[in-house]
Amino acid sequence: MNTTLTHLWSTARDEVRARRAERQSHKSLEHELSTYRSEADRADLYATLSRYDWAETKDIHEILNRSHAA
Repeated sequence: MNTTLTHLWSTARDEVRARRAERQSHKSLEHELSTYRSEADRADLYATLSRYDWAETKDIHEILNRSHAA
């Protein structure tokens, strides 16, 4: 195998591992956020999230909105 192909293969493996880790992290976040069930809990969480930029909390907001709609 030449070095270019080896490097390409290594890069592809690293990207797959990174995506897998990201999916697992997202799944863990969804599980943790599922414990915020009452309106009071969710209000407290939203109050905390309001202190941060939207870009930093976008994933959390999306998960909460999806779970609330379900």
